[in-house]
Amino acid sequence: MTDEFSDMMMQGGDEVERIIASIAVGAAKTGIHFVVSTSRPSVNVYTDTLKVSLGPRMIFTVASRVDSDNLLGESGAEKLNGRGDLLYRMSTEGRADRIQAAYVSDDEIQRLTKTLRGN
Repeated sequence: MTDEFSDMMMQGGDEVERIIASIAVGAAKTGIHFVVSTSRPSVNVYTDTLKVSLGPRMIFTVASRVDSDNLLGESGAEKLNGRGDLLYRMSTEGRADRIQAAYVSDDEIQRLTKTLRGN
């Protein structure tokens, strides 16, 4: 799992891309999946090589049609309503499916954490 993948790509560029792509191809064969997140889904971060290597994609709300097109190859993610609303694409071909995932608010996480800690 990688949070803010763009930071890694900006620092390591081609080498990070090569390593991640290589690991991802082997990992997929053994049932291991990458979870990569970023708030900056530019073409410099989510490259064509990574799109092919990382396979299936779940895209939540993005800021623009350009971001949606880069991540999915189609618009639509910029129109999602948040709260677990996402587009899922199984492969590099075909259209993405709109799915509603479970959503847990920040307040609910804080309440649950407080309860589990016994406070």
